[in-house]
Amino acid sequence: MMKKIIPLMAAFTLLATTPTYATAPFTDVQQYDATTQQAVSYLADRQIIKGTTETTFSPKVEIKRGQVVKMLGRYLTSIGKEIPSDWQTNARFRDVHVTTADRELLQYAALVYDEGVFVGNNGVLNASGTLTRENLVLVLSRLAEPYDLQQYVKEQGLTSFVSDLHVVKDEAKEAVQLFNALRISNVEQFNPKGRVQRIHFASFFAKMLQLVDELDQETDVPPVLPTPPVEQPIEPVEPIEPTEPEEIEDVYVVEDGVVEAAEVLATTDMTVTLKHPTFGTATFDVDPIFSELFAQQQMWKEAVATFYVEEDVVTEVSALTVRNVGTASAPVVVNGAWLDGMTDVRITSQYAQLEQFDDYYELVAIDAPANAVYTISGGEFELIRAAGPLTVTFTGIISNDVVLDTSFAHVTIAESADLLSLAPTNHFSITVEDGGTIYDVYMPAHITEATVHGYVETFTVNTTNDFALLGTGEVNTVYGEAARLLVKQEGVTVTDVLLSNGVDDVTIQ
Repeated sequence: MMKKIIPLMAAFTLLATTPTYATAPFTDVQQYDATTQQAVSYLADRQIIKGTTETTFSPKVEIKRGQVVKMLGRYLTSIGKEIPSDWQTNARFRDVHVTTADRELLQYAALVYDEGVFVGNNGVLNASGTLTRENLVLVLSRLAEPYDLQQYVKEQGLTSFVSDLHVVKDEAKEAVQLFNALRISNVEQFNPKGRVQRIHFASFFAKMLQLVDELDQETDVPPVLPTPPVEQPIEPVEPIEPTEPEEIEDVYVVEDGVVEAAEVLATTDMTVTLKHPTFGTATFDVDPIFSELFAQQQMWKEAVATFYVEEDVVTEVSALTVRNVGTASAPVVVNGAWLDGMTDVRITSQYAQLEQFDDYYELVAIDAPANAVYTISGGEFELIRAAGPLTVTFTGIISNDVVLDTSFAHVTIAESADLLSLAPTNHFSITVEDGGTIYDVYMPAHITEATVHGYVETFTVNTTNDFALLGTGEVNTVYGEAARLLVKQEGVTVTDVLLSNGVDDVTIQ
């Protein structure tokens, strides 16, 4: 399509000097200048923007990405763009499902995505996330892609000056300079990482639509170059004396995307500070849905994790290695409810307490050091590995086979715990408290003894040599390949012996 070259600045003259719409109907914007109020009314009259109530606009509230999608969608439909026919069956973003109750968001998300105006990041919309100023101008500039704004700026000799352009992400730099040259924004310090309030969005969007409306008229009026309107401050400010600009250190700007294997230096319920070999140290805001997760400072201490960062906000945690050692009196607590949605969780602590993994997480890897002490309430733990002896107490329900890969495992099945099967790879001792249940212990061929206290439903032994049961417990049935089953006088009681060689009773040593 041929790009349009027509008198653009007339649009801004119209917006700044010729109000064609009423004062804003919202009572909480009346403290702002007339141009800002008119911008809000312009969008409200076009039914693009809505108030938070019939009489309030909530101008200082940070606008959400989902709200931006809806406003862009309303605008696009107002100029004749059609909602995609498959919007109810084909989700454009993996976090906006076709079953969502917000049908308006679903249909407009399909429209803005197909139009290339708002495409998200790696298939994620993050509707509840906020928008930065650099991303705002990037999105709005796409509305005018059919028009050669850069060529117009060049022909008219318009220039831009953005003092903090070096911290604008690369893909947005051209749009930021363009908006500055066209005086949609004419502040020297653009503040690209700043969050966009609803009043900011209304001001920028109204100017942009006035421009697009003027372009669509394709008038032959010669270009008009008025005195550029001043970008009005949102709130009155006291004049300040000019000062020498501070020397700004080089800053590595993290682009939207995955930050892999970053060391966590500190967290609060609102922020996380990371150290990475590529970008050094950086602090990010976290999506509010992760407030409880990042408030767990004990768990995050010395952790390594993989994050998805969008507009300098952590919107996803896909992998986590918990490395805090912990102590016997204060083990590191890791709750599966905090980790819901992660795909890779690894625990390497010396002392740890794992909770609620049966409800919120299907699989977690435990790679403990030697002499580690763990308490596990439940979940699906296919493999528990330790570099040396391991003491582990199970307090919940585990309905799958658990392999204990360690030189020596001392296991306690606590009251009300219920385990399907344990398979130690080496020496093994088990204590089953009253009320605890373990259905099967599977011993490998190279192991010839185990210690039992409490009741175990079955033992399966695979050695072809003698196998000794030590301790004072009770085993209902022993299966396997052993030549003999040895127990001590007043030791373990075995109800049934069913060895493959026909042996059907114990041998008392």
